Amino acid sequence: MGQGPELIPTGLQARGIFEQAISVETNEFYRYASPAIVEAIFRPRCVCSSMELLRVLVYVFRAPGVAPNAEIIKSNLKQIEITLGVYEKILARQRYLAGDEYTLADMFHIPWIHYLRNLKFDIGKGRPNVARYVVLRIDRGLQLNSF
Repeated sequence: MGQGPELIPTGLQARGIFEQAISVETNEFYRYASPAIVEAIFRPRCVCSSMELLRVLVYVFRAPGVAPNAEIIKSNLKQIEITLGVYEKILARQRYLAGDEYTLADMFHIPWIHYLRNLKFDIGKGRPNVARYVVLRIDRGLQLNSF
């Protein structure tokens, strides 16, 4: 084993909690963060060479370079608010999303949180545990993992 945290837990209970956290990230966070971010950030900047990227990230592809659809952004951010409410409860009782150790479940959130912040989306608003998590865990991870 290398240095640092075990990013995928091996213990039965820890692995189960980890799998649950990954499932929530995929189905309740990424699922809504991705369309909102693509719509707000990437679609306005899209040129023909970016079309394949958009086909992967967006379910319904429209012409590149068009103005973002505010309704897509708003509805997806509303769903993220719900997920962050769940995260607030989880982070009230443990340090990370999958327990008290840093795992891939936490790392998977780094790019999405970065882009959501670029949208001026206040991730920690009214959620002190999420705010602490983002500042102490995600921001620290960005610093430690940057090249």
